Amino acid sequence: MNNKFKTALKNIMYASIANGISLMISLLLTLLIPKLFSVRQYGYWQLYTLYISFVGFFHLGIVNGIYLEYGGVEYGKLPRDEFRSLFRALNLLEVIFALIIFAFAFQLVLDENKKFVICGFAVCMVVHNAKEYAINIFQITNQMRDYAKFIKFDRYIFFIVTVFALFLGVREFQTLIVLDIFSKMISMVYALSKVKELIHGQGLKFKNLVGKLKEYIVSGSKIMFASITALLITGIVRQVVELYWNIEVYAKISLTFSISSMVMVFVNIVGQILYPMLRMTNKEKYGEIYIAIKNVITWVMFTMLIFYYPLKQLIVMWLPNYSDALKYMILLLPMCFYECEFSMVDKIVLQVIRKEKYVLYTNIVALFITGVFITISLALDCLWMIVAGLSVSVMIKDLIAELVIRKYIQTDSGKKYWDLILNGIFVVFLYFVNELAGAVLYLLFYILFLFIYRSDISKCKDYLDKIIKKERN
Repeated sequence: MNNKFKTALKNIMYASIANGISLMISLLLTLLIPKLFSVRQYGYWQLYTLYISFVGFFHLGIVNGIYLEYGGVEYGKLPRDEFRSLFRALNLLEVIFALIIFAFAFQLVLDENKKFVICGFAVCMVVHNAKEYAINIFQITNQMRDYAKFIKFDRYIFFIVTVFALFLGVREFQTLIVLDIFSKMISMVYALSKVKELIHGQGLKFKNLVGKLKEYIVSGSKIMFASITALLITGIVRQVVELYWNIEVYAKISLTFSISSMVMVFVNIVGQILYPMLRMTNKEKYGEIYIAIKNVITWVMFTMLIFYYPLKQLIVMWLPNYSDALKYMILLLPMCFYECEFSMVDKIVLQVIRKEKYVLYTNIVALFITGVFITISLALDCLWMIVAGLSVSVMIKDLIAELVIRKYIQTDSGKKYWDLILNGIFVVFLYFVNELAGAVLYLLFYILFLFIYRSDISKCKDYLDKIIKKERN
């Protein structure tokens, strides 16, 4: 167990370093591209980033099924013939989907800019899912050094070539799309070269391959559809803004989404590490770990909200064309809070105890609530209500998931009402009253929260220290 614990710490260290670099790159690009591009050009680039967030849908859950079946298995014990056949079948499937998307774009899409975006998405889908296959192998076999490296490797390349292109005077979104695909192709080739034993060579017989594909599609589709519905919660909102308003408004709203989502960069990678880690952990500790991580997220997110007001002023100075839209971050940041809890803890725990169907169910509920808010906001021509509805739906999703988890593992009651109070104060006073006064009031309640629960913070620290000392010994 001592070796497993040391490995887990190393995994988190590798992931943290990789995502620290990735966070800096994302921050620089998020602030640099809208500064140099026109609002319209930036809008089409954001439309492309929205579309490519759905590329995972087109592997039909095969990658997720493999993840569930072999999570925690050593690399040398993976069935090579099976993985070779699965890789070939997956690539054939992606090429077929890409051809269908190309046909759709050329036959039905009249806007040349959107046509380019859709075709770029089709190419990216083939490249990304081939790369994702190799990265998934690193993840399930707990090779987190390689996993952390390759999951962000294309971002490093993209950053370098993009900065160079911007220096040369490039200001068209089409060039960014080409550079993004180019970066992913290099990363794909490099990642696949690391798992060549699971790609080249003799595979399964066709009959056996069909059986395996059915098995993984059935098991993995639950996670895939859960992921897709989670993406749809934000994706539909962004798409409605683009269709109902215009590409310029969409660009401004997308910038606020990009800035808000950066707070979840570290959270998602830690959540992906937790799955194989928890599978090797005594089930009796699930409840303690669950509450400890929930508390840490709560304190970290509450602390991060303090910095909204000064950071917003700096961003407005840098991007004055987007100043009217940055206020929507007030409505989006609570969504990040609850999405962090759900992605990092709730979803992973449900997968570990094999109740992943509830991930899908909670996302469907959140998607339905988002749809209700969209309908009302369109009827009232009210943009802020769409964004606010997004945070409400994600909050309800997290609350439902937590209730489900408490049925299967023994946990404490938690402090959910403080989540609601502080997030409520943050939104109501900063958005509807006055930002500066609201920021001060939030800070006062935050200090009160720390004072009331100072003993719990100390207990959480002592608990984590106890685990570390126990595992080391």
